[in-house]
Formats: sequence, structure tokens, C-alpha cells
Amino acid sequence: MITVLHFGATRYTCSCLMSRPPCRGVHSLPRLKQLFEKAPSPSNSSSWVAAMKGASSPLEALGFYAHMHRQGVLPNSFLCLLVLKYCTALSHPYMILHFHAHFLKIALHGHLYVGTALVNAYASCNRIADAQKMFDEMSARNTVTWNTLITGYSKCGDIETAWLVFDAVPERNVESWSAIISGHMRVSRWAQGLELFREMQLAGVKPDKVALINVLSACAQVGSMGLGMWIHAYIQKNGFELRVELGTALVDMYAKCGFIDGAQQVFGLMPEKNIMTWSAMISGLAMHGCGKEALDLFQEMQAAGVRPNGFTLTGVLSACSHAGLVGEGKKFFHNMTKQYGVIPRIEHYGCLVDLLSRSGLLDEAYDLVKSMRMKPNIVVWGALLGGCKIHKQIQLGEHIIEHILQQQLVNPEDNGGVYALICNMYAAFGNWKDAERMRHMIKIKQVKRTPGSSLIEVGDMVHEFVVADKLHPQRQEILEMLGEIFQQLEAIGYRANTSPVFYDIEEEEKECAIRYHSEKLAIAFALMSLCSDVSVRIVKNLRICDDCHNFAKSVSEVYGREIIIRDKARFHHFKQGSCSCMDYW
Repeated sequence: MITVLHFGATRYTCSCLMSRPPCRGVHSLPRLKQLFEKAPSPSNSSSWVAAMKGASSPLEALGFYAHMHRQGVLPNSFLCLLVLKYCTALSHPYMILHFHAHFLKIALHGHLYVGTALVNAYASCNRIADAQKMFDEMSARNTVTWNTLITGYSKCGDIETAWLVFDAVPERNVESWSAIISGHMRVSRWAQGLELFREMQLAGVKPDKVALINVLSACAQVGSMGLGMWIHAYIQKNGFELRVELGTALVDMYAKCGFIDGAQQVFGLMPEKNIMTWSAMISGLAMHGCGKEALDLFQEMQAAGVRPNGFTLTGVLSACSHAGLVGEGKKFFHNMTKQYGVIPRIEHYGCLVDLLSRSGLLDEAYDLVKSMRMKPNIVVWGALLGGCKIHKQIQLGEHIIEHILQQQLVNPEDNGGVYALICNMYAAFGNWKDAERMRHMIKIKQVKRTPGSSLIEVGDMVHEFVVADKLHPQRQEILEMLGEIFQQLEAIGYRANTSPVFYDIEEEEKECAIRYHSEKLAIAFALMSLCSDVSVRIVKNLRICDDCHNFAKSVSEVYGREIIIRDKARFHHFKQGSCSCMDYW
């Protein structure tokens, strides 16, 4: 319109047009750039701000800044903040160093907001030493500056230094607490994160949405449904809207704490849902073995016009795996690319291999592994090996073990569980010589085995048990209770299943070895601590063994208690002597 009517194209009019959303299209922006470059240079930087905001990419915006610099226009602090924002988006540390030097020359690097933005830019590019140096050089800092440094150390995984910075903050606000709590979440220190949340409450600081989402994530990981429900009530009482982020966090928390009905209630009340909300609900149903319900929800999601992504389809395949839906699982896997535009990743292959292996279709599972687009990892091989153990396929199992060892697929630092599975396989086949050889290898290689642990919430505290736990303050009472439980169970015919013991000792010694598994101790503690009408909820970090599974079934029958155990793979709801997994896990 300006050119058609032959009005003079000032930089002010061009910058106004460039900052308007309708003018940010592919066709309009190049023409406006031409007008901007031909227009007379302004003496201030406001037009350049509008031009940078209207750019189609961070790199193009920085190009505008370079052009401005050539015109001799000095930037203001707001322009510097924009420049650092685009540098951070590009994750280009040397570009940040370049602009930092430039700001030094024009005496703007000492500006409070510019200095804080530099701390953030360096930290975002993992240049935490430079971030600390910039922080130390600042003559003035505010709470945002301190919080930025805490977040920077947290993102780098250096939670100890993040804590030291947090401890030195002159005036902590809710963002300070959220930053340090979030840092603990990033390094999987869930229990410490929850403790910090309690300290924040004692300090009289009201949590914001970010803090609530972080704490709900921690509740989900450790199974702290009591605190999770308190946060849900807090959200309702304090007028937080059940938007996508908070609602999805609540759905995930309830699902992972074993209360799938609660997850469905929150899901149904949410006014809007995104792909992560649908995926969280589908994955939650999958974990609880509700395969049909998960697939029905997947169809409902598509009917609502939401396109699935890779995470959604992992949940769908997991639902098929936990429910033994072989035909449906194969159909979804083979239609992933054609129907949904998702190229199968290694986790999708892992789900299908697990489904086929546990269903006894080991040859088909092995063929799938050999035909994979990428090199199968130890998780995929472990799924196949687990199927061989279940279905006593000795020859194929030993062939897979040989392949794993020859290819050195097991990292002693990360995969002690796989070595244990191999030992278990040999023991299950009665091959004690090779089982002993593997045990010796574990010792020689100093393999880090993840110790089994079980978490249970009683009152406002989460208790952790390990195998043969000797640290719990009520250890003696727990052992006495466990002895009473065994007497009750043996009276109805319970006998220990010693197959999980992978070394050649007498049967009586084997029974003693598995008697004090962490979930047994947690169940005994629950029976002596919880009211009789309260469900026992346990979170275990490893897959539950056959004997503990039978033990929980028997306890649910004899004591009339519902026991809900979340292991590494899924949920087990024990009630009246049976399990929701139908002994298929």
C-alpha cells in the first residue's frame, strides 16, 4: 500500500509493518527488508528492535543487528537482551563470547539485565565457568541473577554447586526454590526434592506453577500419593486453573502412584489437552495392564484430531505388550510410518520384541531383532533373553548370551542387571558352572549392580527398604512381623519359589536368600503401620521376582488387603489372591 500510493518509506513505517504478525509471512518479509534497507538510517535503535523481532529466524535477527552496527547506531540495553536471546536460541558459545566483547566496548556489559542475560546465555550453552565469571564480575545483582546461576548449575548436573549458590541467595523467592527443586529433579534426587518442597513451605513461600509441576513429578517417581493429593487440593483451593501443564502432571502422578481412577478423573475434567496429556493417560493405562482401555483412548484421541507422536505410540505398544495383545501390537508397529508418519525408534522395536518374546513367539522376535534398522541395544536383547527364560528356550538363550558377551554389549557401569539376568538364565537351565563363571566375571569386572529397593509412603514420610535392610529404625519389629506373615502363608500352602536364586546352594539356604527381599520388608512394615482399610502402595526399582509376586498374592488373600506394586515394567494390583497382570509380566 505504501509503495502503490508512493508514500515515502521511512524506517519507522517499515519497522511498524515488520513487527505486525500479518507481515511476517514468507512473501511479505523479503520485500519489507528491501524497504528497510533503502530507508534513511534512524538515529535511535527502536526501529532496529522492531526489525529484529520481525525476523524469520534468530540468525536473520542477528544479521539486522550487524547491519545496524555498520550504520553506526549504538544499541540500548533492550537490544542487547534481544541479541543474547537469539544467541541462546542458536546455542552458539563463540557468538556469545563475540557479543560479550562487543558489549564491553560499548560499556553495556555491566548493566544489571544485560549481565544477567549473559549469565543465562553462557549457562545455556554449558559454559558454566564463564557464567560464574560473569556473575562474579557484576557490580549489582538481583534475585533473578542468583536464580539464573542456580538454574545454570542445575542444568549442568552440578547440584552441589547449585546448592551452594542457593544457600548464598540474600533474598530467596519462589523462583529460587523452584530452581533448586528443579535441579534435584534433573539428577533424579526425588526424595531430596520433596524435602526441599517441605522446607519451602516452612519458610512461608507459596509455590508457583513451576514448583508444583516439579513436586508432582517427584511424587510420581517415589509413589508419594499423599503429598500428590495434597498438591491437587492446594491447586483447587488456590484457584490454579487446570491447564495443560498442571493437568498433565496430575494425570502422570496419579497413574504412577497406582491410582488410575484418579488419573482418569483429572483427565476427564481438563478443559484442554495436548499430545502429552493424551500420551500420559495412554501410558498410565498401559502400566496398569489396561490394554483395551488404552487402545480405546488412542482411538478417541485420533477422533479428536490429535496426531500421535513417537511417545504416544510407545505407550500404545507398551499397552499391547502388558496385555499380551499380539495382533494389535504387530498391526500398530507395522502401520507406524504409513499411517502416523512416525519412523520406528529403538524403544518401539523394544516394545514389540518384548511382546513377542513374552508371548512365546521367540523365533519371530529374533527375526525382528536381526532385521532392525539400527543396531539393537542391550534392552532389546534383554527382552529377548527374558522371553527365553520364561519359555525355557535354552538353546536360543545361550546363543543370545554368547552374542551379548562376544559383542561386549554390556557396559559394566550401566548394565549390572543384564549380567544378573544372564546368571539367572544359566541357573534356570541348571547350568551352575556357567552361572558361577558369570558371578566371577561380575566380581572381576566390578560390575555395578543396581541394588533392589522398595519405597512406601506411611503418613507424611516415604520409607525406603533394601534387601536384608539393617538401617530402618523399626527393623526388629518388621522382621518379627515378617516371621508372622510367613507362618500364616505357610499354613495355606505357600512355599518359596527359589528360581530367582542363581547360585548352587541348598534349598533351605535359597529360601533364606530370598526371604528378605525389599518388597517383602515393605509389605510387613505396611501391615504393621497402615489401617486395615488402606491399600498398600509400593514402588520398586527393579522387576518383581516370581517369589515376591507369589508372596504378595498370598498376603492379599490371607490378610484381605489390596497391595499395589509398581515395578520397573508395570503395575501389579494384588487382591484376594490374584494379580491384575494375570501372572503375565
